[in-house]
Amino acid sequence: MRLTRKGRAKTQRKFLIFVIFFSLMILSVGYAAFTTNIRLNAKGNITQKPFGVSKLIEDVVVTGDGLYEDSLEQGRYIYKGANPDNYITLGNDLYRIISIESDNYIKVIRNTAIGSYPYDNNDRFSSVSTDYCGYTSSSEDYKGCNVWGSKTSMLDSSGNNITKMVRSMSDPTLYDLPTLESSLNVYLNGEWFNSLSYKSKIQEHLFNVGILFDSNDLMTSEKNYKWRGFVAIINESDFINSNSDLVNCSTRTLTNTNSSLCKDTTWLTNSENYNHTLGIFYNSNTSQIVGPDLVLYFGGAGTSYSAYSIYSRYVRPVFHLSATSRLKGYGTQESPYYLVD
Repeated sequence: MRLTRKGRAKTQRKFLIFVIFFSLMILSVGYAAFTTNIRLNAKGNITQKPFGVSKLIEDVVVTGDGLYEDSLEQGRYIYKGANPDNYITLGNDLYRIISIESDNYIKVIRNTAIGSYPYDNNDRFSSVSTDYCGYTSSSEDYKGCNVWGSKTSMLDSSGNNITKMVRSMSDPTLYDLPTLESSLNVYLNGEWFNSLSYKSKIQEHLFNVGILFDSNDLMTSEKNYKWRGFVAIINESDFINSNSDLVNCSTRTLTNTNSSLCKDTTWLTNSENYNHTLGIFYNSNTSQIVGPDLVLYFGGAGTSYSAYSIYSRYVRPVFHLSATSRLKGYGTQESPYYLVD
């Protein structure tokens, strides 16, 4: 069928309108993509200004993942939850921020373990009954010694050097501390520390290394004794306090009882089970004790355990960065914080 002149004109107008409409759509989409690209590129090219610790504590939270105020120590802040934005890089290594201490030093832990090591080997075995590491059995039965430091590095709660310590809450007897640090202490502050390209960034600092008994008040017990040095491992209280479930997981007893819940609300549990802690432990079950040989560790299942010091566990080094540190980044795993010289 042949179109009339009028019909052909009508068809041509419809086609022209379609062409104009389609062209406008392409231009509109192209412009949107173009302007979006400009915005993305502009955002990426904005130079982030360095910031200090005070910037981190501006974003304190009370629920969920993030930085919380420490309810037990004024001026201290703790990262809690399943995956808070607390990643930080040093050299080529990835760490996570445990806390901002009350003196504004930044306490960090390596994101993954450096290997599996005993807390202590058999170098400090003593058969002398007045020695802290003294054992009544033979060296073949030695299970390690659970004190982190030595008579030259251990301090009391006020920071004064001590050469003797008690071994039991119920026994005031003072025992002579060893001349050597624990074997893990020696390794971390010697060979491992000296291998780091960023060791100048690590600051000497106090660590709480007190004896933990069958008590929920971990923080107070840990503070009874201190050790000053560069590198240690995580505290038992740090593990407990990293949990954002404050109802079910705020004490060691609750964490162990509710492990199926607690393992999912802390960023410290991972596939690397059995992480060493600084927990010098004394169990009231004396059948386990032939000397001060028990330490605490935690696992990916979200629970805390005690074991002989000579047993190997995964080690994630812990240390402090300066209170005057300047940072950039966003704390995510994809864009972690990093130090600015």
